Amino acid sequence: IEGLHNYQDSLPVFWSSLTSSGKPIQFDNNDDYKNIQHLTSIQKLADYATENFVYILSWGPMTEAAILVKHLITTDNRRALQNIHIISHWTMSFIAQGTPDAPYKVANCTDDLPACHYLHQQAAIRHDVKLTELGSIGQSGLVNGSIKNLLPEHLENSQLAQIFNRAKFYYGKPDQSDAATMWVLIDGLNIGLNDFQHN
Repeated sequence: IEGLHNYQDSLPVFWSSLTSSGKPIQFDNNDDYKNIQHLTSIQKLADYATENFVYILSWGPMTEAAILVKHLITTDNRRALQNIHIISHWTMSFIAQGTPDAPYKVANCTDDLPACHYLHQQAAIRHDVKLTELGSIGQSGLVNGSIKNLLPEHLENSQLAQIFNRAKFYYGKPDQSDAATMWVLIDGLNIGLNDFQHN
């Protein structure tokens, strides 16, 4: 696939260990998350990130990413910390849902506010926690955009791109709001990670 990044052609799906009890657990600031064996989806990601670079695209609650980061900090797994880059859509915004006085009062943050705060806080104070916050860019020009705003055809062998292009519609057009986290990884579209300050 063209571009700066390798886009996987398959999308393995793991049942989130946060919802195994039927009710999602939330991030607990008092837990050091040293032992996450019972959180198998997060443990698998921690193991994978120890050997591989990973973009974590987040367009919902930040619970799993926050637990992962706290686990890696607690266990001093610097290699995995350096290998992950979290790209978050709308967990902080000064317009639309959020305001300058309450930037965290947005849809993807209110379900687990402590997780949002923890990740943004760690990214602000640690050079090895890379978090790029996209704010509400997915809602401006993409979510209500024309058909030309689909992810490019050459990404169609990516199952994630297929989901973004076909699975969610808004007023009869593809809702690309969550896809903003993938748009910034595509070369040649005049928007990329370098256009955003991470941490």
